[in-house]
Amino acid sequence: MRKLTIIFALLCTGAIAADKPVVRYAGDGRYTCCGNSPECAQVAANNRAREQQRQSQDDARREREYEQRKRDLERYQGR
Repeated sequence: MRKLTIIFALLCTGAIAADKPVVRYAGDGRYTCCGNSPECAQVAANNRAREQQRQSQDDARREREYEQRKRDLERYQGR
């Protein structure tokens, strides 16, 4: 009976610990979260914001490169 009580206590402790979210760094400023909690929702929101920021930076970089190529073509076509 005592072993059964100890096993039950360990299982309950494990179940409580399983509810705690686990956050890990995934690279490129993003994180992963295992669990179902407000903390995981915040991690997901932060990841979406980071992705939008990265996309905006990429778009701006592409626009600058396009404008530079356009200026280069105008400059060298006149020769």
